[in-house]
Amino acid sequence: MIFDFENHKIEVRIENSVRAKYVRLKIDRKNKCAVLVVPRRVKTEKAIEFAQSKIYWIYSQISKIPEDFKYCEGAEISFLGQKYTLHLCGDLYSLPKIEENILFIPGKIEFARVHVLEALKRLVKPYIVQKIQDFCQELGVTFSRVRLTETKSRWGSCSSKKVISICWRLGFADPACLDYVIAHEVAHLKELNHSVKFWKIVGQIYPNYLLSEKKLKGLSKEVFRF
Repeated sequence: MIFDFENHKIEVRIENSVRAKYVRLKIDRKNKCAVLVVPRRVKTEKAIEFAQSKIYWIYSQISKIPEDFKYCEGAEISFLGQKYTLHLCGDLYSLPKIEENILFIPGKIEFARVHVLEALKRLVKPYIVQKIQDFCQELGVTFSRVRLTETKSRWGSCSSKKVISICWRLGFADPACLDYVIAHEVAHLKELNHSVKFWKIVGQIYPNYLLSEKKLKGLSKEVFRF
C-alpha cells in the first residue's frame, strides 16, 4: 500500500506473522520501503492505523537511506581520500586500471560494478599492508598475514595467530577511519583484549582515535552502497 506524506509516496508492505506478539514497523533498506509486521491476532485495519500514526518516522528513516551509486560514464567515486572518474572503455579483453585518477572499466556496463570494486580492492591492499607495517614497527611487533574482508558486522579483527583482517570497504570512508581500524587491530598484537592498557597502546600509535571511532558509527550504510 502507498501512503502520502508531504507530497512523497511512501510504500508500506504488510507482513503477516504467526510468531510476532506486537504490531511493529521495520525498514527495508534495499527496497526503500517500510514493512508492517502484523501478528495473527491483530486486525489489519488496526495495524494500518498504527502505521499511519508513525508515518513521519517512516519517512525520516527512508530519507536517510543513501542513494545507490550509478556506475556510468563520468561518474565520480571517492576512495582513500581521492576522487576517481569512471571511464567505460568497453574493451572486452583488458583489466580495470587507474591512470591519473581515471578508472578505466572494460567490458559491458552491467559488469561495471564488479570491475570497479575489483580495481579498488587491489588499490587499497598495499595501503593497508603499509599502514600495518608502519604501526607494527612503531610498537616493535610482527604480524603473520593480512586478510581483506567485506563484512558489515565488524570493521576488523586480530587473531591469536597474528592474522589481521580489515574490511577493505573502509576505503570509501574518511581515510582516518581506515587508519584507526588498522591501528586498533595492530594494538591487539600486544594486548588481545580491550583493557585500559590496550587503549593506551592505541592512543600511542593513533592519538586521535576517539574522533575516528565516532565517525565509524553508522558508516556501513555509506560504504556498502557501492
